[in-house]
Amino acid sequence: MSFTQPIEQPEVNPTTNTEIQALIDLSKQQTSDLTTLIAKYMIQNIELEKRLQTANALLKQHGINVDL
Repeated sequence: MSFTQPIEQPEVNPTTNTEIQALIDLSKQQTSDLTTLIAKYMIQNIELEKRLQTANALLKQHGINVDL
C-alpha cells in the first residue's frame, strides 16, 4: 500500500500578483511606445527618400548625375 502526499501549492501573495500585473502593463505600454516610434521613423524615412529622389531628378535636369 503506497501513500502519496498531496502537492502543496505555494501561498499566493496578492502583492506579488499586483507587481507582476504592473510589470506586464508597463511592458505592453513600452511595446506600444516603441511601435509608434518605429512607425514615425519609417514615415520620416519615406519622406526623406522622396525628397532625395526629387533633388536627384532636379540635378539630372541640369546635367548633374549623382549615384544614390
